[in-house]
Amino acid sequence: MHRFELWAPIPGKVAVRVNNTARPMNGPDEQGCWYLEVEDAAHGTDYGYLLDSEDTCYPDPRSPWQPGGVHGMSRVYDHQSF
Repeated sequence: MHRFELWAPIPGKVAVRVNNTARPMNGPDEQGCWYLEVEDAAHGTDYGYLLDSEDTCYPDPRSPWQPGGVHGMSRVYDHQSF
């Protein structure tokens, strides 16, 4: 399981694309953060964020692992695994 978090105070809805499935995120909270825990996401899972009704999938700006470069999908990195 992995908890996805994104600070995005402007969009009206945010989803995370994990395993080619868009999953609506909860939020925003009072600070503008969105979050979602995904059971089938773990170390090595690719993901990106969808804002409002856009088709563009954006990488995580805080991701420590960008195997496809800064415009590609982000990848979950579990620091506890090492």
